[in-house]
Amino acid sequence: MTSTEVLHTEQSYIQKTPNVCGGDACIGYTRIPVWSLVVASRLGKADAELLDYFVTPLSLADVGAVGYCGTVTMKSTGRGTRAAVSLEE
Repeated sequence: MTSTEVLHTEQSYIQKTPNVCGGDACIGYTRIPVWSLVVASRLGKADAELLDYFVTPLSLADVGAVGYCGTVTMKSTGRGTRAAVSLEE
């Protein structure tokens, strides 16, 4: 059985599930990693633009849930830069 970490907000949630997107934190029921929203935001995308930025549409609550993560830090990997996400309330 796999262990899932979940951070609930009022209208959305972020979860980390082993073997789903490499165990990265994802927005709700999607396979959209939180780090991808962080990177898009740092590249200048506004919250409203992020709603339709991905194939799976997001709500403002989904985009806002990223702000509830305990820490979001950028790290370099062999395949580029990604954000490491801590799910602490």
